[in-house]
Amino acid sequence: SDICEEFADAPDLCVSGMLPAFSKSVTFFQYSQFFLIGGMVPIEFGIEIGGEFSVGIEIGFCFLSLKLLVTPIPGVSVPFEIYAAVGSCKLLCGGIRLQGVIADLKFPMPSFIGFKGFPPMVGTSMFMELIPLQIAINVFVKVG
Repeated sequence: SDICEEFADAPDLCVSGMLPAFSKSVTFFQYSQFFLIGGMVPIEFGIEIGGEFSVGIEIGFCFLSLKLLVTPIPGVSVPFEIYAAVGSCKLLCGGIRLQGVIADLKFPMPSFIGFKGFPPMVGTSMFMELIPLQIAINVFVKVG
């Protein structure tokens, strides 16, 4: 029996790390309105919708299989925020804030280069990760 066949299913020893992601945000739409109800109660309403583009890179190396792993992860998302506040925040105010992401879309593309033989093996694939909607609701009260 060949010793390579004995250890064919042995786990590989791999290390990996993530390089800092590049991110660019832009605001598509922003609206804020302040008005008084009954001439006494101040209310502020606002909405903001934006976009974000990011690119991260994960790099790894497997020692037993002699593979270099590189995974660029480009992504786009559409964050939003809607809020309403009642009262003067210099004394007392309260409100509700709805924050979230309408669509968070990422395209990880794991690639590898194998150095075990010549010519080196090269492989890549592409996946899609979609989070259609994320929502967080915050209720707040501020005193002075």
